[in-house]
Amino acid sequence: ENYLPKAQFAFLDEIWKANPAIQNALLTILNEKIFKNGAQVEKVPLIGFMSASNELPEKDKGLEAIFDRFLVRILEKPIADNDNFRKMISAERKMDATISKELQLSEAIIQTILNESEAVEISDDCFNIIDSIRKILAKKNTEINDEDEKYLVSDRRWKKIANLMRVSAYCNNRIETDIMDATLIADCIWNTERQEETAKQIVADAIKAYGIKCKSNVKDLKKKVKEFEEKVDESFYEEELTNVEEIKTKKNNIMFYEVKELNSTDKTSHYISCNQFNSNISFMKKIYYLDSKSYGNEISATYDSDKRIYSLDDGRKFQVQTTGGTSVLVKRTDIPQRMMTLTVKSFNEDANKVKNEIDSAIKQIDSDIKDLTKQYNNNLFADIDRYSDILFKEHINAKTELKKLLVELEKQCERY
Repeated sequence: ENYLPKAQFAFLDEIWKANPAIQNALLTILNEKIFKNGAQVEKVPLIGFMSASNELPEKDKGLEAIFDRFLVRILEKPIADNDNFRKMISAERKMDATISKELQLSEAIIQTILNESEAVEISDDCFNIIDSIRKILAKKNTEINDEDEKYLVSDRRWKKIANLMRVSAYCNNRIETDIMDATLIADCIWNTERQEETAKQIVADAIKAYGIKCKSNVKDLKKKVKEFEEKVDESFYEEELTNVEEIKTKKNNIMFYEVKELNSTDKTSHYISCNQFNSNISFMKKIYYLDSKSYGNEISATYDSDKRIYSLDDGRKFQVQTTGGTSVLVKRTDIPQRMMTLTVKSFNEDANKVKNEIDSAIKQIDSDIKDLTKQYNNNLFADIDRYSDILFKEHINAKTELKKLLVELEKQCERY
């Protein structure tokens, strides 16, 4: 009584300082759940075993087998947080270790957990995470020359890791594992102190690649913003034609706008004409340029619809003259002249429709993050703080993209 062979739960301090005889007996207990007491072989009722040490097992001491029996390995570092450190040094030496009755686990309850958790399914996401980690570890082992620094995770150990994840899911009232159960893998796959941080990163990367997916269809919303932009480009103006008096120009059969050159003392009349004029007048165009001296070839110009200014490629700027303050005068020689009025169309209804879809997608992302955070915070075993940045990485990136789309949509609206 009161010794390890009769215990269901045991804690063994400074395990690596035990002598070889004790270590051999311990290995038999952990492996086979039996204790050889002289000529007698006793069954050991051990359910859970914990140990602590100030160092990891020495190399070449035959301790690898015992070390392998520890499924979960936690490297506890000095307290970094000042508040927690102060609590530690200020705490009373004697603490109440009484466990309330409703939190106590009977042997029957533990056996029920172990039995029923076997029915918990390993989800596809968790399997993909495990598969990814196995492949990464195998690749890393090919790059490591020091045999002692290789990652040794046997199939038997992976089986135990999967069982640990099942128990985690079962104790969190689930019939299938989720990615928070997969975070427990990080404490099960390292062998040396130098591997511990790398193991955490490997698990984090696998979770990021195969973990929570954002359901927001950013690609579809990008397409809608692009379609809106194209619609503005194609239908920016409505054209209204009315007859006006005939006015002579120097060239027949070409449509011209009467313009004046800005910041110039030259009072000569100038005319410019868009080649194959259409509603896309607000963009870079090839135009004909006609002044009192000559009729030129096609040149490039940009039209500012707000200021009604053409900027020619030679640096000169011309402003379109208006008749009655509203219409551009079109000059032709072969037909009765007509007045062309360019009226900006309204796209507010189309823009608001796309904007509302983007706003709705952002709200859905915020709601998903809130719900998932609540779900994962309730996990009894997993540390969400360690993985919160990567758990919602895809959601955060999607939200950033959607906000950029709102800015792009606003820019398109400002054009008209």
